Amino acid sequence: LELTYHTLDVRPSYRDFLRMLKTSPNLHTLTLCQSGPAGMPIEWLESVQNDADAEGGASLFDSLDISLPSVTDLARAFLPPEYVLAQLERLQFPRLLSLALDFDEDEYRPVVDRLCEPSAGGSKSLLSDLEFLKMSGLPCGHIPSLLAMAGALQNLQHLNINFIHVDESWVDILAEPKNLIPEHVAPDMMFFPKLEELYVTGLGSSEVRELVRKRKAAGKPLKEVHLSN
Repeated sequence: LELTYHTLDVRPSYRDFLRMLKTSPNLHTLTLCQSGPAGMPIEWLESVQNDADAEGGASLFDSLDISLPSVTDLARAFLPPEYVLAQLERLQFPRLLSLALDFDEDEYRPVVDRLCEPSAGGSKSLLSDLEFLKMSGLPCGHIPSLLAMAGALQNLQHLNINFIHVDESWVDILAEPKNLIPEHVAPDMMFFPKLEELYVTGLGSSEVRELVRKRKAAGKPLKEVHLSN
């Protein structure tokens, strides 16, 4: 299911959005790119209540929350941080393996912090089981938050990162995290212990070679590296 580039006046109500999800038990990929349910939680609640009123008190929905265990691939792009946070509180993806993020402008530290916390109704974070992460854009320069995010990605195997639109500290996070906050990062610390494949955009070839060398020297070599300008 892909909802892409919808102006605010043509986006589905939260009621209709939930109906699409609830009646798609085999849904495996969900993409929300500058689109999604109309409004914010107050409007979401109103749309669900209106559904109950229309059905004489009966409704397909008894909550704004929904768990989507069939979804393994999720993409979110060009959505304001408060909107993303509202979704994170209500949409649960307990078996998510792939996440793509593409945000610009604003400040997404609250989103990064929330991603590191246990999902609503669960005991683990949305990041904990991820095997693939694509970051085309993530405006956040708060080092402790980024380190917490990196620490949560223990199962990550494939990383696609655009250094034009993420904080430059991600270079050190990948290659030499002790450079960031020495008093909080062990000298031999290396994030992403299972990382095998790295897709890089916007980083010079010499920087990439040094990154590869440092991970190899730390005993966490990469098997494949893909470069793009």
